[in-house]
Amino acid sequence: MCKTLAGIFLVIINQLGATAVFSNDIKPVFFRGNLRDARFDVDRGLMLFVDRNNTDVIQSYDLRSGKIEVVARFEDFHYITFSALYKSGLIFSANDNNDYEEIGGTRIYQSRIGYLNLDTQEYKVLNKWWQDVNWVGLGVLMGYYYDENIQTGFLGTIDLRHNNKVRKLEKDFSAVCITCFLAGNRCFYYHGTSETGETTNLVEIDLQSGKSKRYDQIGGFSEARPISKNNHILLVTSEKHPDFLYNINTNKRVPLSFSSAGNVFQVAIKGDCLFAAVPGDHNDTVLYRVDIQTGKTLKKTTFSGYVCSMEWFDNKLYLVMMFGGEHLGLYVLQ
Repeated sequence: MCKTLAGIFLVIINQLGATAVFSNDIKPVFFRGNLRDARFDVDRGLMLFVDRNNTDVIQSYDLRSGKIEVVARFEDFHYITFSALYKSGLIFSANDNNDYEEIGGTRIYQSRIGYLNLDTQEYKVLNKWWQDVNWVGLGVLMGYYYDENIQTGFLGTIDLRHNNKVRKLEKDFSAVCITCFLAGNRCFYYHGTSETGETTNLVEIDLQSGKSKRYDQIGGFSEARPISKNNHILLVTSEKHPDFLYNINTNKRVPLSFSSAGNVFQVAIKGDCLFAAVPGDHNDTVLYRVDIQTGKTLKKTTFSGYVCSMEWFDNKLYLVMMFGGEHLGLYVLQ
């Protein structure tokens, strides 16, 4: 999540029912400059975050009370990045303080994937990965796995349900991969690009049998965003084509009434509406409210900054935002 950006802050958008009207009145609630990473824990009503000045500490901000607490402090790890929430814990990646090489006077640390129990504050290392885990769902992690024994990289999964079993899916995998776990043991990912920057390689894998299925018939796209609550995948196309929703159960394709011109954007679901935050042309964001069934835009508004992620909580849409080198924090847009 926006790991290389100058900072992160949050905006809250109140939903005033089906005919919600958005304004540009922003009220600061939580001021925190220089955030490295943030993740919503909706079940607990928290925003978990890591400060750039304390990358070995995970803190929490209570979305209801505003209380800030230290969740965990690590001696073995630093430069923590959140990957996903799983059961009562948090999957994270971090640099191992005890495993590094000196190259040209610079320490190059090995990365680890860990699991932190948010109830007990106990943690354990799951495996060594050289790139961040992309997604977690139904107890399965997916990412880029490096096998030191044969000096080769693989796209692979770690099954948290079965003693962290590693399954290697593709050898020498190097393209961008975004995955989603939508139903049962069905795992989706995409990879491979053409000269135009688009791909048709959406792949489904049955995590029990290991059998795969490719969805080449859906047409070209450059990015994908999983929407796990209703078996849809949002596919972002190039500038020439509108973005569209693809239902992996019915194979129905619903073109949206807007195009993001190939930009990656964030999505959230509320009832039958898709909320899509699309980067604009002037360091701003256009927030679309779209009917999932028809793809029609019901409402749109523009505000400054970029959205890194967003979640619904207590009928409010929380957005993790980025504003260049500005001082950042928690804001409410009402």
